[in-house]
Amino acid sequence: MWEEVALEYNSRRGRSWLKRDYDSMRQKSRYLYDKMKPTGNNDGLPPKLLPIALAHEVQHAIEMKAEAHTSHDRFNRDQDDAAPTS
Repeated sequence: MWEEVALEYNSRRGRSWLKRDYDSMRQKSRYLYDKMKPTGNNDGLPPKLLPIALAHEVQHAIEMKAEAHTSHDRFNRDQDDAAPTS
C-alpha cells in the first residue's frame, strides 16, 4: 500500500519538492497520527493542525476499509461492543 502512496505522491509532487520513498511517508503519517486529534469537526482549524486532522481521517478510512477498528465505536455493527456471552 505505501509503495502506491509514494508513487502517487512522487508523480504529483512539485518541481521544488524532493522525491520521497514509501518508508518516509509511512513514518510521517504515523508521526502525525500519534499527535492528539484536534477537537471539533475540522472546520476552521488553524493551518498547522490540518495535517494532523487529515492523518486521523486517513487512518480511520484505512481501518474502515480493512474492517480493523481499534475502538469500541459501533462502526462495525456492534461486533466488538457486545457483552461476552458465557
